[in-house]
Amino acid sequence: MRLAIALSGGGAAGIGHVPVLEVVDELGLHPMAISGTSMGAMIGAAYSAGMSGRDIREWILSIADNPAREMKRFLASRPGRFPIMPGSLNAHHAVQIALPPTMPDRFDMLGIPFTAVATDFHARETVFLREGLLKPALAASIAIPGVFRPTLLDGRVLMDGGVTNNLPLDALPDADLVLAVDVASVTAQDSSEVPGPMEAAVGAMRIMMHRMLRQQLEDRPGAVLIAPKASAFPALAFLKAAEILEVATADKDAMKRKLERALA
Repeated sequence: MRLAIALSGGGAAGIGHVPVLEVVDELGLHPMAISGTSMGAMIGAAYSAGMSGRDIREWILSIADNPAREMKRFLASRPGRFPIMPGSLNAHHAVQIALPPTMPDRFDMLGIPFTAVATDFHARETVFLREGLLKPALAASIAIPGVFRPTLLDGRVLMDGGVTNNLPLDALPDADLVLAVDVASVTAQDSSEVPGPMEAAVGAMRIMMHRMLRQQLEDRPGAVLIAPKASAFPALAFLKAAEILEVATADKDAMKRKLERALA
């Protein structure tokens, strides 16, 4: 069974990818290719490097166990002073802190072929990153407008892949089964709460991502869509990592049944 997996962006909701990968492990499946956008790229890269879904869960919880320490590390990596202005954060620093120290440096060192997805700001197009240095590619993929500065890679100004391609099914090769994991789509809410600048920027992107989803699925007929319930969490709610995992894991049995039906 040739399985290919696409992991969407969605900020902190991307932590919800972990139970899906645990299901893949429990069913004894071995993906032939993985693609990921933004947080999906971070999780996908770790999985492609040989971490199991359980390993990724434990790593995320180890970071969430001491958020003050991780925030201190992140702020110490900033060359500037307070206040932190919207769009001023450095995605490279975030990648260095968020990934385990055992992560490979290059794409060709990964055990599973992997594609990180970014957006070329000036060309106004999706960019598939599959070779060269891994961490700069991930920094480009997670560079959310309004949160991180765009990154410069190989002469191109890149930002979050979710701007143009949040569920990168088209980055995958032909496969017997394609698994599409969407953590970004949110339902309409009855609220008068006014978001802050960063949350407004990220929330606007998630609205665009939701509108893209239908077309992306139509372009890849037969893909099995799994949508962990993590999408209800704000995109910047990384301090709620344990809660996000708990909510997404509660739906794990349903995810497994859906994937088993697709395999039958």
